[in-house]
Amino acid sequence: MLYLHGLGHFYPENVITNRFLSELDIGSSEEWILERVGIVTRHTVLPLDYIKATKNRDLRRVMEASLYNNAQTAAAAARSRRTRSPWRRTPPASRRWFRCGSAAARTRAAST
Repeated sequence: MLYLHGLGHFYPENVITNRFLSELDIGSSEEWILERVGIVTRHTVLPLDYIKATKNRDLRRVMEASLYNNAQTAAAAARSRRTRSPWRRTPPASRRWFRCGSAAARTRAAST
């Protein structure tokens, strides 16, 4: 059984827009990307200059060029999880049983 104790997210400061991608001359336009994918912007841990220079073709150097390593992105996501937890509020009575262990505890939580 898998238990999720929390989820976090991390948005690096570098933003790739559809215009940026169309300027790379990779055969797509802003309108085409928006129509096909529906995404306007996306975040990346790679420097934009690196993407312009290599068009992300050298996959072996990506980890070296990255602004953050895996541990740093995981730590940033964990920090966001701690500061923005929806469970810091008391959940409605209808959802309290999810956090209770025994059937008796669930019954008591549902009756409050």
